[in-house]
Amino acid sequence: MRAQSESPKGSSLRLRSAFVLLVLLALGAAGSVWAYLPSPERIYRAMAAANKADGRDGAFQMTLRLQIGDRPGVATAELISHPSGLARIELRGAGGLLERHLLQGDTLTVSRNGQAVEDPRIFLPPLFLLQARSGSVVQSMLETLSVDVESWGLTPCGEADCLLIGDPSQAIERPTPPPLRGLDAWAASRARRSVPTDGGRGEAETDLDAQALEKGDPMTPARVWVETGRYEVRGYADGRGVEIRLGPLAQFDQLSVPSWISIEQKDRAPARLEVVGAERVNAPGAAFTQEWLFSPDADPAFPSR
Repeated sequence: MRAQSESPKGSSLRLRSAFVLLVLLALGAAGSVWAYLPSPERIYRAMAAANKADGRDGAFQMTLRLQIGDRPGVATAELISHPSGLARIELRGAGGLLERHLLQGDTLTVSRNGQAVEDPRIFLPPLFLLQARSGSVVQSMLETLSVDVESWGLTPCGEADCLLIGDPSQAIERPTPPPLRGLDAWAASRARRSVPTDGGRGEAETDLDAQALEKGDPMTPARVWVETGRYEVRGYADGRGVEIRLGPLAQFDQLSVPSWISIEQKDRAPARLEVVGAERVNAPGAAFTQEWLFSPDADPAFPSR
């Protein structure tokens, strides 16, 4: 097998990775990198501001084409996402296939031709994170998705650089606070004595962790990638074998949404949803129900906003 020469794109990514590492080392030598990054609260507010500026602070609908592996045109799809933490997608394929996915927070339910599906493929990302209207809602949604909001790092993502939220192994170390004195030191010592040695998770959860390690299943954290400067979400990994990447923004009138959605799922061929249309709609919360999930009938179209 002949060795292949490195592509300019690969070389560029490697150089940027090295540059980010050198910046981190330089800043770390001067003090904590945290002193040079916005606070998490300011980043959450900037993410919410980006959502609003892009017209995503309300419900929107996307028309998509699905490709699985090297097979284009597997299905057409209609995705609706609501800023309250609800989303749904309907896929129509050959032979009358009708598959529906309903996401309520971090709970996914799937039907195919009116029947419940166990262990389904993932086609529905939590796009409501791109619709949060305030910094506090951004943080709440991250926590709902089991993302560790105390862990922040920096990493290249595609042609940009990203903040990485949720991966303790990549987290930038927080500065050491000044030593406590007097009553503050006494209160802190009492608080430390009251914390359980298992971190407060309880025996059941630590037993599950031990069983997973015995089976060889890695404990991977849920993570979110946010582009620096623009504060746009670029990716999400659920920590259970699903990783979602979002393409650059595409403009549809006053609405900007990712131009594509790439989904990699453990032991499944990669999937890609190409966005061919998008619009803001008046979709009530009642549109995201189990009745819709198992109904054989199509919903009437939602009015545009």
